[in-house]
Order: sequence, then structure tokens, then C-alpha cells
Amino acid sequence: MNTKYISSEHIISTILVFIVLMIFPIFFQLDFLDPIQNTFQDLQITDIVFSRFRSPKKETVDNNIVLVNIGITRTEIAQQIETINKYQPKVVGIDALFLKPKDNETDSILEAAFAQTKNLVFVSKLVNYDNDAKNYQSCVTSIDRFNRYGSHGFANLIFDEKGNQTVREFKPVQKVEGTSIKEISVQIAEKFDQAATISFLARKKENEKINYRRNIEKYITLDIEDVLNENSKLEVIRNKIVLLGYLGANIKTKSSEDNFFTSMNRKYIGKTMPDMYGVVIHANKISMILAYDYLSTTPYWFSILLAIAIVYLNMVLFSYFRRMSDRLYESVNFVAVFIELVLFLFGILSVFHLWGYEIEIAGGFFSIIFCPIAFELYHDTLNPIGKSILVKLKARNDNTEQKSNSSDNSNYSQ
Repeated sequence: MNTKYISSEHIISTILVFIVLMIFPIFFQLDFLDPIQNTFQDLQITDIVFSRFRSPKKETVDNNIVLVNIGITRTEIAQQIETINKYQPKVVGIDALFLKPKDNETDSILEAAFAQTKNLVFVSKLVNYDNDAKNYQSCVTSIDRFNRYGSHGFANLIFDEKGNQTVREFKPVQKVEGTSIKEISVQIAEKFDQAATISFLARKKENEKINYRRNIEKYITLDIEDVLNENSKLEVIRNKIVLLGYLGANIKTKSSEDNFFTSMNRKYIGKTMPDMYGVVIHANKISMILAYDYLSTTPYWFSILLAIAIVYLNMVLFSYFRRMSDRLYESVNFVAVFIELVLFLFGILSVFHLWGYEIEIAGGFFSIIFCPIAFELYHDTLNPIGKSILVKLKARNDNTEQKSNSSDNSNYSQ
């Protein structure tokens, strides 16, 4: 094996990079960097795949799901349910909570509509999170008068610990007081295609990343009036999943209510307007499950090994440049690092886009940035200091040996 590629200087320089990486996060705790940190903390590089790599125009419409803009009053919702039932959907999901009873006549009409609905799934909400048990203590559902006519699935959205507002993941199953409750999209998908849902749940992942492919325009969508007036479009409902949820005052008017930021938002830094209604987020999760179109994350150890390999190869490359010429090293170093960063990011995004594997990016990205610093720190500072210390120690040992030899010779002459 060629020793110029495996040497102590490359190993020490590589270790220095990771020492710098361990110290670097301290700087982000400084108050004056808060504006920068707040701007970028909600950015994940994989968002670029959803917002830029994928073309919404090329994405096909998911014909398994029909979105229906839910009525404003319970009377309207009852009329919608009655009309929808005429066209025999396979599953009906209701993304709305009915927390309190209203007048008996109105609630009786709505109850009668629910009673005639097959495979009905209501939304629920998990509350009272116990940080010690890492679990919710209770589940809020619609009133029993309605809830008894179907199953329910929770719809709690996941935001990260920093309070960022982009919805990227969901929990397929949660335990509440020892009972497992499925997320609403999982519950709906299971009633539509049990085999696909079993395959999805077999992954046994606590959190699943949502594989966003469509916004509202790529789903069959019916407005309030389309259903109330029994529009001719309603035949499309037959044997499909029907999701009733809020889609604005009408589907042509964008509303900020029940609207969230997702990975598909094209303005992924400094977001200003949410881009997807909650019911459309549920639709994306269902589409992902039914299509077996999951996303996965490579193991943490793989990211570490990748970062180590990149850093070590950089140290070999920098050494080669320096042996060739100091001037060459100075001029090529910046360009080489820039090209590496571009190739690294493009490679990570391509793997995610083509095969659905997410590779942790921070370690490799910052490793490349700090490679030149660590290389110069070793070669221009630590190595010369180390050599100087060794020379002084050697000189001291030589002086000690000379004095010892001189003493021995003197004793011998006596």
C-alpha cells in the first residue's frame, strides 16, 4: 500500500477537522447570531427536492382520493354526507371535530347521515402530553352521538422542538393510556387497502417523513356547492376515498386558516405564506402509503463514515497540491472546496430524489468547509511547533548524553 496516501499527517489533520466541528456549535449560542440562526433553522436541504427537483406539472393526479370542501354548518355537512353516500365511496374521512352538541334537530340530521356512511373515519386530537412518559394522556374525539358511527384517527401535526412551522413528518401510531391509536391517514388507508397499510406499518418507524408529491391541484377536488347541488362531477366519488376538510371559503380563494408550511413551499427560506391545507397534507400521507412510496434515512454511522472518508481524501488532495507547489495550493484550494460542496449537495439531493434515501448532510458539509482550516492548522502551526519541541528535546538528550560520557571518561582516567 502506498504510504503517501496513508500517513500520520493525514490522520491527525482529519481528527482536527472533527475537533473543530465539536467546538463550532458553541458559536451559534451567541446572541448576535440569532437572526442568522432563526432564518436558517427551519430549512432542510431536502426541501429543495420537493420544491425544485419535482415538477408539479408532471405529477399525475391521484385518482384514489377525492377532496371535498366541507360545509360551514352541520346542516350543510349532513346534506353533503347524504349526497356523497349515494355514490358509494369506499371510505369517508372527516377532518373536522364536533366537540359540542347543538340543537337536537340539526344533530339528528347529521347523526342520520353518519349512520348511513360505510367505513367512516373521524378525526381526533391527542392532548396532555407527558414529557416523562413521552406519551399523550388522553384523546379528544367528536361527541359520542356522532363518533360511534365510525372509527377515529388522531391528526396532531409535528413541529420540531424549536417551534418551526414546517410539517415534514408524522407519527403513524401513538399510545394513549396504553391503547394504540392510529393517525387519521393510516386509519383511512387501512380501510381502503389493508395490505398496503400493513406493509407501511411493518417499517415500525416512530416518525415517518411525508413524501410530498401533490398539492390541491393534483387531487380531484369538489367545492361545497358542487356537492350540495349534486353536481354531475360526483360520479367520480364511487369506490374512492373521500376526504372532507376545510379548503377555504371556496377552493378558488386561498385562506390562511388550517393552512401550513410544507416541504413543497417554493420559498423555503424566510417563508411568508403557508402552502397546503391540513386535509391535503393528510391526502399526501395516504397517497404515500397506498403507493408504497416511502422515504428512508440512512443510519447515523453511515453519515459519520462518509464524513471521515471525505475529510481524509481532502487531506490527501491538499497534500498533493502542496507538494506540487505552494502557489498551486493557494490558488486551487478555494476552487476545490467550492466544487466539492456543490458536488456533495447535488449528490445528496440526487440520492434523495431518485431513491428516497435521506443522508444527514451537516457533518459532511461542514467537514468540507473546515478541511482547509484544519490542514493549515496542522501543517503551518502544530507540525512546526511539534518539530521544534522534538528538536529541543533531542538537543537536551544529546547534551545529557555528552555530559554523561564526559563523566564516565573522567572516572576512567582516575
